[in-house]
Amino acid sequence: MFKNIIIAVCLLGLVGCSLAPVYKVSLTGDAQRDIPYRQTYEIIPTSNSVKISDPDFVIFKNQLAHLMADIEIVEAKNGIQAEITILADFGIERAGEDSYTVGSVEYEDQEYRRYFNLVAIDAGHKLPRNSNEILWSLKVFSIGTNRNLSEVLPAMIAAAEGYIATNTETPIVITIAGDDEKVKSIKGI
Repeated sequence: MFKNIIIAVCLLGLVGCSLAPVYKVSLTGDAQRDIPYRQTYEIIPTSNSVKISDPDFVIFKNQLAHLMADIEIVEAKNGIQAEITILADFGIERAGEDSYTVGSVEYEDQEYRRYFNLVAIDAGHKLPRNSNEILWSLKVFSIGTNRNLSEVLPAMIAAAEGYIATNTETPIVITIAGDDEKVKSIKGI
């Protein structure tokens, strides 16, 4: 009996106790019926307070390249050559608090809403004046306790694969593990 316990503990040590986080991602896509074919894009921040050269935005933009490959468009060498401008933002905000008691100890878990939004317009328009100028949009969010966007965003981007420039009509919910091969690819692992 004692020998079996030692073997189980050793196996657990070899396999590891940590499990990859699992994210529940919700997304909504909206697209014009006849999106004109475009070959090149640029991604710029939606907010004036975020610069295109901000390190976090550069990482996010590079990770989004995986999604753009889905619709077979490539990043323009410069903004002048871009046929589509994609306005992008991402962030995190408090979503709620959950408290529970184990024995006599009370625990609190803070939940966060992690999100990113993409709005694609013809490159000739830097800001859409009306909804007819929007080619497509994608809204993606996930609620959970992890507030490290560098861990969560790649999973959210991987979950959004296949939904760029599409109409979802209703929200889509996708569950994806942090160690999924698509997530690893987006992280560059």
